[in-house]
Amino acid sequence: MSGLADLALWPVAAIALWAAAVDALYMRIPNGVHMALLAVFAILVLPGLPWQETALRLVAAAVLFALGFGLYAANAMGAGDVKYLAAAAPLVPPDPMVILVWLLMVTVAGLPVLALHRLARLVPGAGRFPSFAEPGYFPYGPAISIGLMCILWLTGGPG
Repeated sequence: MSGLADLALWPVAAIALWAAAVDALYMRIPNGVHMALLAVFAILVLPGLPWQETALRLVAAAVLFALGFGLYAANAMGAGDVKYLAAAAPLVPPDPMVILVWLLMVTVAGLPVLALHRLARLVPGAGRFPSFAEPGYFPYGPAISIGLMCILWLTGGPG
């Protein structure tokens, strides 16, 4: 990484924390999260990328969005989670193995997130938050945030 891309990790970390916290409590990932991730990509990462790599990153985002839409249609994933994955995809290097490891990290991170979410339901007053009031669902935004930050840390950042 060099130049502006070096700076991208900090705002991405803040955005990931924002998405995880809001989703953990309200089962919603605000559209501002997606827009902020795309803005970080456009302002800090995109200027340093060759056009071929930019195209690969955008294709990866489109493929993830299409696959996620299928999961959303099957009621297996929320629309906000799908948009979050697609908006984060251009920040991940476009190597197929890196993307596979990223998705595996998101999946593996979902297990402790699920366990903590179920334990947090036992806390008095937790039911006032929508995330804890809906018995059949749990927020996947924290798992996506954990997976995103791990893969960016392992690959040296989004640049």
